[in-house]
Amino acid sequence: MSKVYKNAVENIPSVAKCYKVGLRALGANSRYVTIANTSDLNGSVFLDTCLKGENIWDYSFGYNDESYYMEVHPAYTNEVDTVIAKFKWLKNWLSKDGASLNAINVPTPFHWIASGKVSISPRSAYANRLARAGLAMPKSRLVLK
Repeated sequence: MSKVYKNAVENIPSVAKCYKVGLRALGANSRYVTIANTSDLNGSVFLDTCLKGENIWDYSFGYNDESYYMEVHPAYTNEVDTVIAKFKWLKNWLSKDGASLNAINVPTPFHWIASGKVSISPRSAYANRLARAGLAMPKSRLVLK
């Protein structure tokens, strides 16, 4: 197993102690992720628990030596502003403290995973707000090849 992701996490003092093997940091929420080759998983961090505070993105994990970020959250219109706030927090954190993870991001690293039904229309003003913020619509699971 490559240590690119693990090394990136360990270079961030605020999260180094929170590194977990595979998707263990996701706990039961790992059910929302389908991985083609689990031997290419590089570890994970539960950011929200590790960093403690308001509007913190849930998870980071490594796959094929690249970083992904996943927020498991209800996908209702009244939750859009909360998820955007969490996303802004994540982008700010990655530009500063989390720079070593930011350096190994995949081209589309940010994913909102619905913890239930997706109740946001793709043609709605809420979808437009997500797009303007740089986030895709929430999905029911993340599938990585």
